[in-house]
Amino acid sequence: MSDRSNPILSPTLDLSRYSEKMRRARFDRIEADHFSPDPRTIMDVIAWGDFAELRTDDEAGLRIHYLFGCWLAIWRLSDPIENPTERATSGKSSR
Repeated sequence: MSDRSNPILSPTLDLSRYSEKMRRARFDRIEADHFSPDPRTIMDVIAWGDFAELRTDDEAGLRIHYLFGCWLAIWRLSDPIENPTERATSGKSSR
């Protein structure tokens, strides 16, 4: 996970135009911040109000696009965790 508070580790990026170098920098930053975090930090990430993606960037299909002057990071959503209480009551009618 990157340290956004340290300017040496997190240089300012020029997001105003497209370049492959910038696309790769965005990809690397998002991959480091959100994908396959160290298991010891998952609870810290959630406590900070962020999310922890447990899949790799390849498994999630992470793609970076530059469209109309905006950088977009997209990936497939994971399946929701099954709630065992819903499974137990799924055969009952709710009427």
